[in-house]
Formats: sequence, structure tokens, C-alpha cells
Amino acid sequence: MMTVLYDLRHDLPAHHAFIIKLVHPVFCGKLLSVGGFRLQADSPRGREITEASCRPMRGNMTHYLELLAIFVLQLFIIVDPLAGIPVFLAITPRKTRPERRVLARRSCMIACLIIVFFILAGSYVIGYFGIKRPAVQIGGGILLFIISLELLYGKTTGTETSTPEERLAEEKKDVSVTPLAFPLLAGPGAIATTLLYAGRANSMLSYAVLVVGAAIVFAVVYLLLHWADELARLIGALGMKVISRIVGLLMAFIAVQYAIDGVTALWGQ
Repeated sequence: MMTVLYDLRHDLPAHHAFIIKLVHPVFCGKLLSVGGFRLQADSPRGREITEASCRPMRGNMTHYLELLAIFVLQLFIIVDPLAGIPVFLAITPRKTRPERRVLARRSCMIACLIIVFFILAGSYVIGYFGIKRPAVQIGGGILLFIISLELLYGKTTGTETSTPEERLAEEKKDVSVTPLAFPLLAGPGAIATTLLYAGRANSMLSYAVLVVGAAIVFAVVYLLLHWADELARLIGALGMKVISRIVGLLMAFIAVQYAIDGVTALWGQ
């Protein structure tokens, strides 16, 4: 096929300029490829056109990267795997290290699937029951604030595991589903946060970014649980308590912001 090379020192035909606006350049600022045409941008006119075409794409990319970073950070803080390490070790006292690592991998996969379910279907579920987004924001903020207070006071949060559940878990052969995946990892706090972000998603790419974020979080969680014995010895009981209190403080800030956003949205309605 013959390739037609246009020099953008001269004005392009109107229909070519329109196509450029629709398809975005393949290499911004260097070469635009549209069908069988190659448009070389090596002049001020060409740079102007390519820059104008690339700007929306760069803005969208920045938006999605910010969404990914914020979601990963907040979900990781709320899952709080470091605080879960002592519980993980306590409910698997008779397991060997390889067996614990198998349980950690399985529980992280199940927890990730739970979060992905609420990313993709959570909005439809709460919409079916007539629950509005401000209610999720306020309710999620209150729930996270209660969890944060328990962490600040150095207590094991009741939304993760209770003492009877831990005793039952010690007798179970497989604890990867309960209480590890739910409620220790994908607990009510993580689900509430996921629902809030899923409610903000406005495109398929936004949902894909949230799914990737959940996968990143639980991949890191798996690595921490994989080395749970070593981390428990390295950080120690005192270090775990200090980290839990710092996480509790950050979680309290996030919870209050959720509630403020919910009240503001409700007041606006």
C-alpha cells in the first residue's frame, strides 16, 4: 500500500484534521497515523495540532493514575495486613510454614474476588435496595471511624474476628475462607470503601482501574502474610501495636472525610 506523507507545515484538509481529533496520535508530538496516511509533525503547525490532540488523553491518564493510587492506598490502610499478622499466626498454630503460605495465597485470592464483586456489582446491589450514595458514604464513614477507634485503643476490631471465631478457626482445617478472607481481609470496612469508589466509577476503564488496584493490594497482602513469621519476629509485638495505632489514626481521618462528603452530598440534594 502506498503511504502518503503529509508535511504539517501546510494546512491539512478539513476532513484530515477532523480525523486527527477523533483518533488521537499514535506517537504524540512525533508521528500521527490515520489509516493509510502518515502525518509527520515536525513543524510548529504540526506540534500545535499534535499537542492539542494529546492533551485530553494525558489528562485522562493522569486522572486514572490518581484514582489507582488513592484507591490502593486507602484500601491497603483499611485492610491493614500488618495488624492481621498476629491473628493469622494465632489461628494457624498447628500449621507448618508451607501450609500457612498456601492458606495465605488462597485467602488473598478469595478476598480479592470478594472486593472485585463489590466493585463490579456493588452499585447494582445497593441500588436494588434503594440505598443512595450519601447513605453509603455516611454509613461507611461511621463504620470506619468505629474501627479506627478500636485500633487507636489497641484492640482487635470486632468487625474482623472475634474470640469465639478465632477458637473455632483453630479447630478448622481450612481457614482460608472464614475467618481469613472474610472478615479479616475483605471485611466490612474494605467493602464499604470499595462501594464508595465503585459509586464514583463512570466508565469501564474506571472499573478496570479499581479491579487492578484491588489486585495490587491483595498481592502485597499476600507477600506480607507469606513472610508473616519473619515479620512478626522483626517488628515484634510492640511494633505491631505502634503500626496499628498509626493506621487507626489515618483510618479515622478517612472515615471523617467519607462522612463529610456524604453529608455535603445529602445537603446538596
